[in-house]
Amino acid sequence: MATKQSTQNSDIHIPPVVSLVSQEASTAPLDTQREPLTGLPAVSPPETQSNQTEKNDRLRAISHDLRSHFGVISGTANMLQMAQSDADRAHLITMMQRNLQQASELLTELLGITRL
Repeated sequence: MATKQSTQNSDIHIPPVVSLVSQEASTAPLDTQREPLTGLPAVSPPETQSNQTEKNDRLRAISHDLRSHFGVISGTANMLQMAQSDADRAHLITMMQRNLQQASELLTELLGITRL
């Protein structure tokens, strides 16, 4: 942007407009332009790489266990339809209840992990 210099009054000097941001500063990465803050505690990222890896491994294990429990529940439901005696039905119902309880606990753990 050009500046106008007054031709009527030669005693007044108007300096040219100077850019507030120099060319060097505008091409430098942002992290080099900032001054470090002193006196503040360092803030670590909420999740480090090892924490994220552990979390992913646990999620994979829970997913596998859930599929196993639901497979048992599905198979037990099919067997329950073919059960001949009350003792067999009672045994199959106990198996279903146990697997449902364990699946419920895994789901609760899964929800806890996803909140972190």
